[in-house]
Order: sequence, then structure tokens, then C-alpha cells
Amino acid sequence: MQTRRQSVVEVVTNTFVGMTGSWLITYGTLSLISDRVTSTTVTVIGCTVWSLVRGYWIRRRFAKLEKP
Repeated sequence: MQTRRQSVVEVVTNTFVGMTGSWLITYGTLSLISDRVTSTTVTVIGCTVWSLVRGYWIRRRFAKLEKP
């Protein structure tokens, strides 16, 4: 089981990586797609997929750190 400190580190890591990736996805989408509705849709889908993959990957990495 994680300590409170480990949980905070995991959440901060996940949030920082998520914000960085979401910014890049949004910037790239808005730069490449001029139609507002399409770019918004692509951004939402891209950020959702990014969130799911990132959350799973980071959770697995931190779970490995917990094992003795």
C-alpha cells in the first residue's frame, strides 16, 4: 500500500504529465485543423485517450515501485 507521500507524488506526476501532453495535443490540433468543431472534437478525443493511457501507465509504474 502507498504512503500518503507516495500518493501525492503519483498524483502530482500524473497531473504534470497530463497537463503537458494535453497542451501539446491541443496546440497541435488547433494548428492543424482550422474548423472549430472538428478541432474541438479531435482535441477532446485525443485528450481522453491520452488520459486513459497515461493514467494506466503511470499507475503501473508506481505500483512497481511499491513492491519490495
